Amino acid sequence: MMAQCLMPFNVCGNKCNRDEIRKQLHLLGLQHVSQYFTELIYLQDMGVEICGIKFYGTPWVSAVENAAFHCPRSKIMDKWNQIPRGIDILISHMPPLGHGDFNFSSGHIGDVDLFGTVACRLGPRFHIFGHNREGYVISDFDNKLFISVTQFGKIGSLVIVRRDVNLAEDSTPVYSVKSLLGKDQAEYHFFARHLYESLHLKKQLLFGFALKSFAKSDLELVKKFIQTHMKDISCSEP
Repeated sequence: MMAQCLMPFNVCGNKCNRDEIRKQLHLLGLQHVSQYFTELIYLQDMGVEICGIKFYGTPWVSAVENAAFHCPRSKIMDKWNQIPRGIDILISHMPPLGHGDFNFSSGHIGDVDLFGTVACRLGPRFHIFGHNREGYVISDFDNKLFISVTQFGKIGSLVIVRRDVNLAEDSTPVYSVKSLLGKDQAEYHFFARHLYESLHLKKQLLFGFALKSFAKSDLELVKKFIQTHMKDISCSEP
């Protein structure tokens, strides 16, 4: 049985503009992007229900003027208002403001109206989005804290840190540091443990690293940045 795929994004990636997409479609003898996909479900301002789960896809971007699905800030709310209530999973290209949208060069690039729409009107079970290729993400789960810091537009290496039980008579903390994915680099191990200790965490820390520099000064900047944005995460020890 053929698996069904969901595609709310433009065909050739975020770097393509409208003219390039129209040119590609013309060369293929097609009128619309949806005609390009014959064995998957293409979502552009539309929804679909699969196995009782309701999806909705919207590709619009307000932050990049030459993007294939750019919509001016003054009109972007019209796109978000098309999203119906009662969906389980919202898929958008644009991130909502303040959620996985931090860019080291531009700051927060998420859309404030999308955030308001998701938080105040829709309330989907899940919101899946992309667009941002660098920055940080801090997500708090029941048994671990996930922090992703990247300058390469990918999640990079995954390192997990936890505090183990010290069976010795002294009270020296004992930590386990392990690479789960990607390069097993000593610099990542050192920084993950150092940050774990400085945050006084009582749960596991899962780190996603993709950094250009391991200089001590750069790592200290990352550490300070994360500590600043940990204020609303209640996972540290009292």
